[in-house]
Amino acid sequence: MIVGNGIDVVRIDRISLNLSRKILTEREREIYDDLKTEERKKEFLAGRFAAKEAFFKAIGSGIGKYSFLDISILNDENGGPFILVERDFNPLFNYGYVSISHDFVAVASVILEKVVGGVIADSQSNVCTTIKSINNGLYELDCNLPPFKLWSIFKKKGINLVKYGNIWEANYFEHR
Repeated sequence: MIVGNGIDVVRIDRISLNLSRKILTEREREIYDDLKTEERKKEFLAGRFAAKEAFFKAIGSGIGKYSFLDISILNDENGGPFILVERDFNPLFNYGYVSISHDFVAVASVILEKVVGGVIADSQSNVCTTIKSINNGLYELDCNLPPFKLWSIFKKKGINLVKYGNIWEANYFEHR
C-alpha cells in the first residue's frame, strides 16, 4: 500500500556548492567529490536536495524534525537512484522509490510503500530493530547477537533474514 508521495523542484542555478556539507551524507559525498565539473556537481546537489525534500514531503513531516543527513540517495549498478535510510523512521514504510531528472531544474519524485512481509535496512541491527517495531515489540530480541544466532531466532519466528552486500532484507514466510 502506498503510504506517501512527494515531489520537489529546484532551480539548479540557485544551488550553492557550499550547501553540500548540509545536504549530502558521507556516502553521497564520495560520489559528489568524484564529479569533474562544477556544473555536474550543481546538478547532483540539486537532484539530491529535491529528492530529500520529496522524501520528507512523502513521510508527511517536511524537513522540520529531520535532517537531510537522515537519508542517502545513492545509485544502483545501472545508475538508477535509490533511498538508503540512515535513521529509524519508526516504520512508516519499508520500500521507497525515487526518480530524479535535471535540465535547468532538478525535479524528484518519491513514493513510499508499506508492504506487509518485507523489511530492508542497511545493517543487521537496523533490520532487527525495525522488525521489533513492526511487531510492536512482540519479539524479545537482542539485536547485537551474531548473525547466525539472529538468523536462527528469526527462522523460528517465520522470518527469513538475507544479506546482499551491505543491505539486509527480512521476509516473512508461512511457518510450518
